[in-house]
Amino acid sequence: MPSGMHRGILIARLQVTRDSLRGTAGDVIGFRQSDGDTRMDVELGGQVYRDVWDLRLIPFDSSFAPHYVYSVLTASEELFRGGAPDVQDRADLASRARALFAYHPYREHFAGLACRFIHRWELMESDGKTGWDRSRACTGAYLRDFPAGRYRDELEWLEVQLRHAVYEYEGNAAPAIEQVRAYSDYLDQHPRHGQRAEIEFAIARLCYLVYEMTDGEPQDSAATAVDAKSYRARAESIYTRLSTSDDPGIASRAVVQLFNLRTGRRIYGGSNAW
Repeated sequence: MPSGMHRGILIARLQVTRDSLRGTAGDVIGFRQSDGDTRMDVELGGQVYRDVWDLRLIPFDSSFAPHYVYSVLTASEELFRGGAPDVQDRADLASRARALFAYHPYREHFAGLACRFIHRWELMESDGKTGWDRSRACTGAYLRDFPAGRYRDELEWLEVQLRHAVYEYEGNAAPAIEQVRAYSDYLDQHPRHGQRAEIEFAIARLCYLVYEMTDGEPQDSAATAVDAKSYRARAESIYTRLSTSDDPGIASRAVVQLFNLRTGRRIYGGSNAW
């Protein structure tokens, strides 16, 4: 590293077209001040770039950097500040942080957060049209490396959703019915799941969708008219039970969905739900 340079970690991508300078969040670079606090000289890939502006980095200090990176990754204003590019930066930063601080106590946080951001990034980029390859690879790696980790329930449930993901129902209840079965089986196998309420909300919403897509349809449809009413009843039962939760967030969501269901506000065709 050139004389006078310090090591730093990019926390957002860096691109200076005139110098063909490109860096990814999580890259380790050399830097030194060149003009007060506004510009820096940067060393990246063996080349020094002078007077670089708009540089978001932190010193590579093993006692400081992991904590600063974690604070960036968990700050909601950072996550939503710049749309998809910023989410991609968070995904890159989390993925690289795990490698940069492989023995730090936060390594599991970085691995789990990387999966969150990769999933959100993939959702924003493709809306699930590509089969969730990156998200499933990340969740699979986390569950393999941290089988009893603190993000296990969250990411295992995400993996179940990705495995049974449906891009479009197009009025066909069959995929939603299969999702209800898969999610219900998963919940039966994990009765003390840390995200049980979220799974129940997902099941209830799918039952609501099945009801809307099959009520009044011919008897040879994916579910009979009688089945449609049973799916509606199941959705109502789940929402009713969740509406009595001690958690005000869960209870409020359930009350809203009960209102939608009981007042005929549709969530699939011609969505007008609150």
